[in-house]
Amino acid sequence: MAKEKVNSPISLIPPPSNLPVQTTCLLLPGGLLFSQYLRVIGKAGSALSPEPRLIAGLAKLYDFGNYSVLTDFVGTPLTALAFEAIASSGVKRALLLSIGGAVSASQNPDTERLAIGDIFLPAGVFCEDGTSRAYEALPQLPVNQGAFAVSLKAAIRRTKQLRIQEGLAYTTDAPYRESSDFVRRLLSKSARMVEMELSILTHLAQRYGVELAAGFVISDLLTEAHWSSGYSDSAFKASLHNLLRIGHTLASQSPSPNSEVVQLMEFPGELRIDKEGRLRHQGEVFTHPGVTAYFFRALRWVDAFSCYVFQFNGRAVRVQADDTPYVIMSLDLAQQTGSFNDFASRAIDLSTLAISEENVIYLPAEISAGNRIHWARLSRVAHQQLFPHIIEEGGAYFLLLGEVRFPIKQLIR
Repeated sequence: MAKEKVNSPISLIPPPSNLPVQTTCLLLPGGLLFSQYLRVIGKAGSALSPEPRLIAGLAKLYDFGNYSVLTDFVGTPLTALAFEAIASSGVKRALLLSIGGAVSASQNPDTERLAIGDIFLPAGVFCEDGTSRAYEALPQLPVNQGAFAVSLKAAIRRTKQLRIQEGLAYTTDAPYRESSDFVRRLLSKSARMVEMELSILTHLAQRYGVELAAGFVISDLLTEAHWSSGYSDSAFKASLHNLLRIGHTLASQSPSPNSEVVQLMEFPGELRIDKEGRLRHQGEVFTHPGVTAYFFRALRWVDAFSCYVFQFNGRAVRVQADDTPYVIMSLDLAQQTGSFNDFASRAIDLSTLAISEENVIYLPAEISAGNRIHWARLSRVAHQQLFPHIIEEGGAYFLLLGEVRFPIKQLIR
């Protein structure tokens, strides 16, 4: 799947760019999802303050303190109107939580099908709806490529009641035109789920530089011969409750604008993290593990200063990073863990490997430092551990561990 071209739309009518929106926004299509979300987090609609901001007269934008919620949008036309407005107003991370219909052939065994209540994390989406075409979106786009998506997947995995499935999604604007021929066409494309907003969200997120993660609960089943609803199924209700709870946790971890650095202080000599992940002061490397770990625990990215800082008790000092500040020093491929340059060991997701134009391999790491979750660069040692397991097929690269192949994608960040 190709990377989207990032060009500003040529339009005489610009989207609004002054909405009161936080840098993180939870996207909940339709009003029913939002009502369920309020029950999950224990809020009543009357308890929300201030009143929601209307976008295009229909979509509603709520302020939850350190994150926003966009709801009451359905279909790609209204989704485009609403999302362009919040993206133009400063949203940097967006989490789409929605429902979708599973697509499968009637003769497929049950073990190969999506089931009601499964969690579907799309790896790509077909953009053949009218709105995506009007925006000149590519026919197919990658989804869930960033670190925010890694955090979503990790949180779902920690909830053992949830079963994760992945694959390609298809966006439609005509749910009442899903005929047998329509299903056969989706199956010929290897699409596993159909929904109504993802294509244009993915296109606009890339255009505006917004990090988008997306998760769906399977609510109905569609074959070329039959459609069955699962909205009243207990498995669907339980999975939706859990997914909304996970979304609330991820969104509410975003920092409040009032919680950022109070004062940026001058520090004698330059603090720098080099490409190998070593912390330096005036060129000299910090060698004490405890001191190094202490500084990394204080590492933050601050939008107000457009830089990394070490923050202590409301005061901060600037630190330069030659690349990403986090480096995976070594890998345990059997356990799928990595030893990081801050002397912490963390689980890694080998399905998210990505390679840059400079042929450097990265992994999105579940590390919260301010309002970013960071890519981690692999050290030379970690690269050497991977190289014997990397194969090439048809111009694409894969990590082969036993009988399991992990695709190595082109880095998008």
